[in-house]
Amino acid sequence: IFHPAIVRQNFSMFSCRQLGDGYWYLNADLSVQCWRGEHLDWLLGLAVPGTLLWILCTPVLLLAILHKQRRNLQETFIKGKYGFIYNGLLPEYYYWEGWILVRKVAMICTSVFLQFLEDRLQGLATLAVLMLAYYVQDLCRPYEEDELNKLESRSLLVAFITMYCGMCFVSENLSSETKLVLFLIVLGANLFFLANVAIQILFSFSEKLHQCHPRLFRHFEQVGKHKVLKYSSVLPGK
Repeated sequence: IFHPAIVRQNFSMFSCRQLGDGYWYLNADLSVQCWRGEHLDWLLGLAVPGTLLWILCTPVLLLAILHKQRRNLQETFIKGKYGFIYNGLLPEYYYWEGWILVRKVAMICTSVFLQFLEDRLQGLATLAVLMLAYYVQDLCRPYEEDELNKLESRSLLVAFITMYCGMCFVSENLSSETKLVLFLIVLGANLFFLANVAIQILFSFSEKLHQCHPRLFRHFEQVGKHKVLKYSSVLPGK
């Protein structure tokens, strides 16, 4: 959960731009000169160790352990220790969480290190990452439940639509009516995705409840059938 925020904070320490005086300054605070003094202290004391430990070493170490144990991932001990990384994935895609981390880091890189580019070029780089992620997801379909594969693909598609419409929205050449249409497209796409997520959560909850309390479900089914029969008996012609 905290990985993207930590990555962004670490990367922001490396994001500098050159100003008119020829020196480089921190994008997050243009009063701080890069690569010297206080910035260098923070860089060597926090940003570099954090990048090596949190962004590189920890994910690589976990994936190396999973790769070593790839034939034993269904054993109780291994699953209890590392199952949170690959639960719900097909056996051959045990490493998929690592790909998701790479995707998130790539998205953060486009927003942090490409700040010096025009908004449109920065947006195109983000769209390229989303297109690649959608293609890989649609090609591999790594989740055991097909509904999860569909939700993941839809989330990437909605992100692409939102980003593309946002790029068009900031254009000064568009009329107010066109911008309204773009806004409605973004709103509709996001509401459609949220509705899909809500429906999937309800189905999952009902299945879990059915497994835990089968008698309760049978009772509701009997009550429902009784009401249907009762309603049918009072209809005209019955």
